[in-house]
Amino acid sequence: MNTAEEDILTATYDDVVTLVGDQTDRTAADDVINPWGDADDNEQLQAFDAAQVLLDVLSSGTFLTDLERRSANVDIDPVGTGINTFDASLVLQKRVGFIVSFPVQDPISSNHPQGVVPAPKARPDQRLLSLQVGDGYLSLFADERGDLLAGDLTLTGLHGRVEMGADLSSYLSASRQTEEGLRIVFAGAQAANGPGELLRVYGSAASAIELTEAAFNNGEITGTAADLISMVTPATFALHPNMPNPFNPETTIHFELPQAAEVKLEVFDILGQKVRTLVAQPLHAGTHDAIWDGHNDAGVQVGNGIYLYRLQANNFVQMRRMLLLK
Repeated sequence: MNTAEEDILTATYDDVVTLVGDQTDRTAADDVINPWGDADDNEQLQAFDAAQVLLDVLSSGTFLTDLERRSANVDIDPVGTGINTFDASLVLQKRVGFIVSFPVQDPISSNHPQGVVPAPKARPDQRLLSLQVGDGYLSLFADERGDLLAGDLTLTGLHGRVEMGADLSSYLSASRQTEEGLRIVFAGAQAANGPGELLRVYGSAASAIELTEAAFNNGEITGTAADLISMVTPATFALHPNMPNPFNPETTIHFELPQAAEVKLEVFDILGQKVRTLVAQPLHAGTHDAIWDGHNDAGVQVGNGIYLYRLQANNFVQMRRMLLLK
């Protein structure tokens, strides 16, 4: 029998074991799918199919057609349950050769024609997630990233552009602002190991940010937030004491801006001669850090002694001193 995708096969057979004992004709109809994972219906399995899956998840199942969605449902869940970010990850894994077949093709699959009853779903593993403020972005960190191949997250109080962490730059991701918050979906073929950054969001924030939903690998792993973040804009300009002080080999200078400003942060020796320019650019309102490693603008290591650092931001000027000891 030769079939093609979108063909409908109708099988009629005799059922000789009916309640009345009579022979009865029964009919079943099935769609033909080839190949599995072909979300864009071009009869090829490509990374683009994984991207289509993410867009369908983000649009709550309105982006793909019913047949495309059935083709992309490659995990062990029944076809009627829809697709999820883990389906996108499986497409990527199959495309690069990490797996030779999809779970839907295994006997334990819920929609395998000769499948066996799967074991009860185990209690989801958990990952501890934390939100950390960077210079102009918010980072989402996980205590362990192993096995995090796909994710579906929602953050409230935040608007912006999403970028995967450096270790996960090969992942596909998409995001959309919804009534519930900023929804982020992502999928990859190979997870990063150990703790570290999952993603960054560059944009604007309200007074508080909260992680309200975090599901990975179609719910096999869930995320819980270690703490919430308060993103209150500083009330005044401020230049804080450097830490550590005295220092060797480097120190961090922390400052705050209540509004966007043209900022210049410079280091001087005790005679008032400029040693190093650390910042010379416009910055957004918020908290910022600059690191001085004890080198001048020419890249030469300076000697021991007292140094001054000065912050200029719009009409605000403040100076503090620090001590370099080798």
